[in-house]
This record gives sequence, structure tokens and C-alpha cells, in this order.
Amino acid sequence: MKDFFFWSRWSKTNRLLYLSILSLAAVSILFYAVSGLRGLGNVIEWSTQKNLSPFSLKIDEFTKGPISYKVEVETYLINETFKASEIKINQSPAILHLLLVFSSLCLLLTILSFLKRSWYIIGMAAFILFIVLLKLELLTVFNFGQEFTIVVLILVCGLSYYFHAFNENVPFIPRLLSFAGCFAAIAMAISFGSKIEAPFLYLANFGVVGPIVLSLLFIIIIGYEVVGAFLFISTAGKNLEKKNRLLNFTIITFLYFANLILLLLKKKNYIEWDILYLNMFLLLFISFLIGIWGYKKRSITFRDTLPFSPYGALFYLSLAILTFSTIAYSFATGNDPLTECFEYSILYSHLCLGFIFFCYVGFNFMHLFNKNLSIYEVVYQPMRMPLFMVRGVGCAAILALFLYSNSFPFYLGLAGYYNGCGDVYTYNNDLLMAKQYYRSGVQFEFQNHRSNYSLASLADLENNKEVAQEYYTATLFKNPSEYSVVNLSNFYL
Repeated sequence: MKDFFFWSRWSKTNRLLYLSILSLAAVSILFYAVSGLRGLGNVIEWSTQKNLSPFSLKIDEFTKGPISYKVEVETYLINETFKASEIKINQSPAILHLLLVFSSLCLLLTILSFLKRSWYIIGMAAFILFIVLLKLELLTVFNFGQEFTIVVLILVCGLSYYFHAFNENVPFIPRLLSFAGCFAAIAMAISFGSKIEAPFLYLANFGVVGPIVLSLLFIIIIGYEVVGAFLFISTAGKNLEKKNRLLNFTIITFLYFANLILLLLKKKNYIEWDILYLNMFLLLFISFLIGIWGYKKRSITFRDTLPFSPYGALFYLSLAILTFSTIAYSFATGNDPLTECFEYSILYSHLCLGFIFFCYVGFNFMHLFNKNLSIYEVVYQPMRMPLFMVRGVGCAAILALFLYSNSFPFYLGLAGYYNGCGDVYTYNNDLLMAKQYYRSGVQFEFQNHRSNYSLASLADLENNKEVAQEYYTATLFKNPSEYSVVNLSNFYL
């Protein structure tokens, strides 16, 4: 049980810090789960339309002598039909997403300030690229352009280098609070000094590239955790028969790979079987949970660079917070091409890295399966094939799948990015620019629901019924929704 709650053996300060960040990770997972379960309901609402049809209603009939009389009144029949709304752009998910992303960034910067010089330089170069990709200059804070980006970099990088080179004795929490205060000051400057409307919505949508790249990194990091869990289940029990250990591990792993391959074939339209496929976003969450302990086991390979207690553990959680928040934001905005881009990333990484890790286990520890040993305890201490080859060969296999699909996941990501840009201009009521961005989304993935539905809604607002009908029809090709079906049926009616 002590191994399960490994943080209980840390100092009180580190333990409280880890549990606090774990709670923040729980917030990001809640955001991820709620946004994913609501689906398009995050951005589309149902409304009803009432139509009055006059008609005569007979309320009585009687006969007097040879003449029959009818008593009629004029009344109305009320017809009520459903209609799906246009895309609703809301700032709240964007603000929550930014809070989680920059909380994660504060953690990463604090951890970087403790690393050796070479790793520190690499990490800070990645941070500078991240800030550049946010496109802060377009916020026109206090009428500054590139100058504002330079000021942000000087403030944050200067504070980081001060802790790294001049005051190394500052503890973790004061450093973390210093970075948090620095980002809070930047946020205040953006809030009060930006000349554009909804600057944080702009920042969340135009600056999404950096969070996407870090999210893909985390997805690769946990790509083989499920196979590691299968190894633990198959070899940890002392009462298991020796001859069944390898067989159990092989069967359960290949059943897992078979499910991943079936999903890949379905997404490539090679099969159309009506079966229950693995949900990649649920698999990501399960891999994250397994990885909390799996990353601890793996820390033996990088303990001289990044000690697990507490820096390695916090590094893992900070990337998880950023990843779940970024995917949750794609759910919350109904951005299906970006969501599908993440789905492909999870599928490719778990399939390729998982299979290479399975080969790694067999190549290094095949002879230990017949002994009463818990291979999981020594799996990161290879005898023949080094662990770094799992990532190297696995990433090469991911690249091969990516190229085989004609870089389709990349174009999905581009379509998702342009959808987010279009949302900013829709929110600012600049419909001309919004349509241009949505059309770019259609150009990169013509079947994506979000771009076509947005263009159909804008055409409907302009009373351009033929164009609206065309785009609503396009939403049904790949990811049909009840919202587009109802709106299209109303046009036919």
C-alpha cells in the first residue's frame, strides 16, 4: 500500500504540493469528462418555432324541422417544430482552459529552474517557442505589438534565470508562486490593456498550437503504459503458474492490439462492422492513471536528470493537466476535426509504442517468464535492447503511419485551428472574416462537421437558404448530428 500511495513517504511540504497539483489535475479531468459527454450540446442549443394555422371547428350540430344546423367557430392549430441554434461562442471554456494551461506552464518553468544547465537551456528554448506561438503581439496590449512579446519573455526568462543561476537556494513553492505572480501580472495587462474584444478568447484559439504540441508529447510519453499494466497483471502474482505467465501476457496484449487495429481499419473505411470499439479518450484517461505509477518505475532511467520526488512526479502531472485541458477545450467548442486529430494521435501512439514495448519485454525478459519473478519490477532495467529504442522505433512507426495516411491528422489539426480562428471573429461579429476562416477549415477537411455547420448557420442568418442547405448537407457526410439533420429537414419542409 505504501508503494501505491508513494507520496506518503515524502516530506510534508512535497506531499501537500503533490496532492494540490493532483487536485488541479482532477479539475482538468472533470473539464475533460463533462465537455466530452456533452458533445455538440456545448455549442448548439435546441429552440422551438410555433406556427398558427386557422381552421373552422364544429362544436355543435342540431336539426330543427327539415333543416340541419352546424355551429362552427374559427380557431387556430398550433404547430411546434424544433430548430437547432447557430454555434454559440462562449468565453468561459476559453478562460478555464487558459487558467489550466498557464498553471501547468508555471509548474514546468519551476521544474526547469532546478535542472542542469544543458537541459535548462533546451527547456527554455521550448518555452520561448511556446510564447512566440501564442501570437501575443496581435493583442495590441497598450498599443504594443512585438514589444509586448519581448517584455513577457524578458520578465519570465529573467525570473527563471535568476532562480537557476543566481539564487539556487530558493525552495520550490516560492519559485512557483513567483512565476504565478508574473503570469497574473501579464494577464492583468492583457485584460486592461488589450485593444481587441475578448482577448482571452483570441489567446485560447489563436495560441492553441503550443498546447497541442505539448499534448502530443504527453500522449507519446504514456503510449505504452497499458501494455506495462498488462505485464504487471500477468507477472505480479506469486501464485500464478509459471507456464501461464507468458501466455497470459501475450493473449491479453494481442487482444488489446486487435481492438486498436479494428478501430484503425474502421477510421480508414476498410471495415464497417457494427461493434463496440475502444474509446481513445477513455483509453487516454486510463493510461494517465496507470502512468502515475508507471512513470515512477520509469524514473530510474532519468533520475540523474530529473529526480522523481518531487520534480518528475510534478512534471508528469503538469503535462497531464495541459493535455486534458486542451482536449477538453476542443470538446467544449465542438471542434470535431481537432478532436479527431487527437484521436488519431492517441491511436497511433498506443498502437506503435505499445507494440514496440511488447517486443522490448519479450526480447529482454523472455527467459524470466518461466521463473517466479515479478518482471514488472525490473522491466526498466533491460539486458539486451535499451529502453530508448522503444521511443525511437515507436516514433518512427508513428511517422510511417502518419505518412501512409497522407498526413491526414495534420490537416485535421489545421482545420481545427481555423475553426477556432473563425470563432473569434464570429464572437466579434466580423462575419466576413469568420466565413473565410471556416472556409479554410473546409478546404483542409471538407467533411468536418464544425466548419460546415458554422458556414450553414451564417448563411441562414443572411437568409441565403440555398447555400445553408448545401452546407447542412455536407455536415452529414462524416459526423452527422441530430442538429444538422433537423435544420436540413426544416429546409425541405
